[in-house]
Amino acid sequence: MAVATLTVSSALAQAPAAPPAFDVASVKRVPGPARQRPLRTEPDGVSVLSVLGYVIEWAYASGPQQSRLEDLKGPDWLLYPSTELYDIGAKASGPVSTGELRLMMRTLLASRFKLVVHRESRVVPVLAVVVGKDGPKLTRAASMGEGAPRSSAPGQMNYSYQGFTMAQFADDLDRMTRTPGTPHVVDQTGLAGPFDFTFDLQQYLDKDASGHVLRDERGEVDIVTMINRALPELGLRLETTRAPVEVLVIDHVEKEPTAN
Repeated sequence: MAVATLTVSSALAQAPAAPPAFDVASVKRVPGPARQRPLRTEPDGVSVLSVLGYVIEWAYASGPQQSRLEDLKGPDWLLYPSTELYDIGAKASGPVSTGELRLMMRTLLASRFKLVVHRESRVVPVLAVVVGKDGPKLTRAASMGEGAPRSSAPGQMNYSYQGFTMAQFADDLDRMTRTPGTPHVVDQTGLAGPFDFTFDLQQYLDKDASGHVLRDERGEVDIVTMINRALPELGLRLETTRAPVEVLVIDHVEKEPTAN
């Protein structure tokens, strides 16, 4: 009996832990045109109304240059401009980190949409930051900086980079441009940092006659055009090329989620 008890206890101890999951969740398919609602996070939950690819992209993103919409390889209905939208609201049992919310969303997608994915490296179109014809206009920093770039005021797109490498700068531009249809931004300057510089995008915001910022149907500004206008001030520019990027391949996903 003692041996049997020990065997059972050992098996229980080795059982894999259940993946993190939301306490409650509502998933509704919204076919037909509708105004999308960007994904919003709170300490204990997530809400979004969007194409499913956007939700998958968020759930599997773990850092710069990983899992963007153009990196998803799957059915056309997953991605913009598809009108197959999904209204998702989910709550955890208490406050958790953003990383844990992402893991919970993966569990939800697997449960409700039978989502199965894998990662692989593929050569895809990218936007490379390269040195302009007149050379870089950057000040070499005395040491590496810490933390994120600082804006001149809340909501302003005028940034100060202190002690940043060009690879870090490209990663930050990649973060800024995380919108559907925009390729990754990568560093191909060949410049060894770190550097101190400012990057003023605010002056390049397009506005209408009334002074309102022009936005597309998703409420986004044309950030790539703004970056293209601002980079020459640093002696840099964007160049379209191809490079290896990790992509997320959709092996299986169902259009109709299981019932709430």
